[in-house]
Amino acid sequence: MVRAKETIYADFFCIEFIARSKNQSNLFNIWRSIYNDNLLNIWRFIYSGYSLNIWILFIMIIISFWVLKNKFALLKLKKLSQNREYLIF
Repeated sequence: MVRAKETIYADFFCIEFIARSKNQSNLFNIWRSIYNDNLLNIWRFIYSGYSLNIWILFIMIIISFWVLKNKFALLKLKKLSQNREYLIF
């Protein structure tokens, strides 16, 4: 299963095609294959199961802070409205 995923990602980034192209210089091919391998590793990290859980946790933390901020803002607004000096429309 892991091997199949690697093949799909490799085909997606065309690493094999770039590494085997004969039209450019050898050094340029080495540089491009290293660059694309790094892209592939970043892609694998983002979409691996472990880091996906981290991304979901991070998004949930951000949403919870946003909800708490809005809740405290509403409480402050309610307190201000109880002073009868401010009107809420």
